Amino acid sequence: MLVFWVIGIPATGLIHLIIWRKHLQAPTFQQKYIVLYQGLRPNRFFWEAVNTLRKILILILNIAIPASDNIYKSLAGVFILITLLRI
Repeated sequence: MLVFWVIGIPATGLIHLIIWRKHLQAPTFQQKYIVLYQGLRPNRFFWEAVNTLRKILILILNIAIPASDNIYKSLAGVFILITLLRI
């Protein structure tokens, strides 16, 4: 169930945005999905999905690496942030 909420919902939103990317300004589409790309440029509609991916990766990082290995957590976190910044 957790996988559905953490991965399924954002993936579904991204799929809808990709399918409808030519019609982002259509009133019927905006009524349903404006919250997914509000405030973003039309050619950067996917950025909310990238932001959600960043949050999920940081969360997995904090769960997967034990608390005693803070240096590895820090290095992996910086790596994730730099990689997603390049996107």
